[in-house]
Amino acid sequence: YADSVNYVEFFPPNACESRPVAYDGVYRSEIPHPEPSHKHMLTVSSRLDLAVKCSQDATVHFHQGKLGEKSLMVRIQVQPEKAPQSQTSNFTSNYASQNSNASSLAPTVVVTPSLPSSPFWDMEKETAWQARRPYYMPNLNSPGMRVEDTWIVSMDNYYLNGTKGFSVNQVTWDPEQAIREFDLGQLIECRLLNTQTHPYHAHINRMLIVEPGGCGYGRYEEGQYYDTIAADKDECMVRVKFFDFAGRLVIHCHRFGHEDLGMMSWIDVLGGHGHGIHAKPAVNCSSVL
Repeated sequence: YADSVNYVEFFPPNACESRPVAYDGVYRSEIPHPEPSHKHMLTVSSRLDLAVKCSQDATVHFHQGKLGEKSLMVRIQVQPEKAPQSQTSNFTSNYASQNSNASSLAPTVVVTPSLPSSPFWDMEKETAWQARRPYYMPNLNSPGMRVEDTWIVSMDNYYLNGTKGFSVNQVTWDPEQAIREFDLGQLIECRLLNTQTHPYHAHINRMLIVEPGGCGYGRYEEGQYYDTIAADKDECMVRVKFFDFAGRLVIHCHRFGHEDLGMMSWIDVLGGHGHGIHAKPAVNCSSVL
């Protein structure tokens, strides 16, 4: 799991209150997350927007299971409420000198506990709010949505004959052959298998998780949109609707070593502008170096 499961962690755990507001560049359906946490999972090339409030000095780490000097990204220093202006300008340098054993590459952020900003609609009542999403990210699980096709997508470590090799549904990359065909505007439901060590990424159209209870790690929530999924269970049910863009849509494992060994394919979305367009012929890079 070393390259599939990563964490952003605030230390010490009680220093900061952090709540997700967006996953993979898309706001949650309700902002912010109802439960604060000091530790958040990220998979390869995924994104996370957090609202953070700190009551004491803290460090922010990015790691794969263990905190340490190499995992340190940012130092947060909380300045006193009524510190003189001349004193606040020295906080960063003083903090750095007192923590000389920490990574010199990690920047220090100085914040005030009463800084007037909040992810809540009403700061005092802490009321949540709903973001306005674009037309191509509706609630695909609402009663009015009709699933028109289903598809099982398996990120396979072995072929059926027992030979080890990376593939999607036993198929490796073929620029001339699509793994499936769908129609522009079609709503499909996909059962993603074996994404624990093979984060599944789909180009163009994000996936709405409809798996009851979500797909794990406290990140993959039911009813939220993602473009990369690495579930903590054997399968994860999602829905996708093909808005606007026809033609070739690539799917692959987001661990690029696996992708390059064959765990990549493409969907052909039929109808609409873009279908049938092919890339230019491959170029030998040595000719331009």
